[in-house]
Amino acid sequence: MFKSFKISYSFLLLSVLFMLFTSCEKEEELQYSEINITSMKDTKVVITIPKVVGESDVAQKINGVLEQFVTSALQTDANEVSTMSLNTSVTNFNKAYKTFNKQVEQITFEALPAWEAIIEGEKIYEDESLVSFSMSSNINTGAAKSITKITFLNFDKTTGKNLSFKNLISDHIAFNSVLEKYLVQELMSNTKYTLKEFKTEGRLRNPDELSFNDNGIIALYRTNLNDFIEIAVPFSQIETYLNY
Repeated sequence: MFKSFKISYSFLLLSVLFMLFTSCEKEEELQYSEINITSMKDTKVVITIPKVVGESDVAQKINGVLEQFVTSALQTDANEVSTMSLNTSVTNFNKAYKTFNKQVEQITFEALPAWEAIIEGEKIYEDESLVSFSMSSNINTGAAKSITKITFLNFDKTTGKNLSFKNLISDHIAFNSVLEKYLVQELMSNTKYTLKEFKTEGRLRNPDELSFNDNGIIALYRTNLNDFIEIAVPFSQIETYLNY
């Protein structure tokens, strides 16, 4: 009888521990919200980016990288610290415009058009191991053409680590060989560029940006004309080379 009670107690204890463990796992699932900042005081600044909810180490790491994309985009002084808060970055962007505008007015007696900064981000992929975001910025500080930047950010959901190309891909030479076939197809319909432009020492260079969607990977290559060539490759063609 006592032996039976001991076994039943052990089974109950294991069941409780299992429930606690699975409960913790559910609590650690990432949840998302959005940061929205709009400033029309001196310049036009519109920021809409995703945010991981909570104060966990993973949330802080991911949010820190997402926010740094914004602060870097708004940075007008190379000596400025890019780890400042979003609101401080917006304030400094406004101050930089006012200072520059005042200098120009003293010479031309005309005010400059207001600077503009549109910064956006969205979650584009998530599975049990990683989460991916697409971030873009369009900054116009009075030049003939605004500066556009697109960045893909991929994170390990367990550690919050910002994953590089080398972290994601196990064999970059074989992986790039597959990408080259798809890039050749894309260039057949886009005759402004040649394959040679995207090669280094005879081999296709690593993509400038790499991320995922539900069907496979998305790769971006920057061109000499400061725009992008985008190619999409299904998982079935490259899953052998993926670390995640």
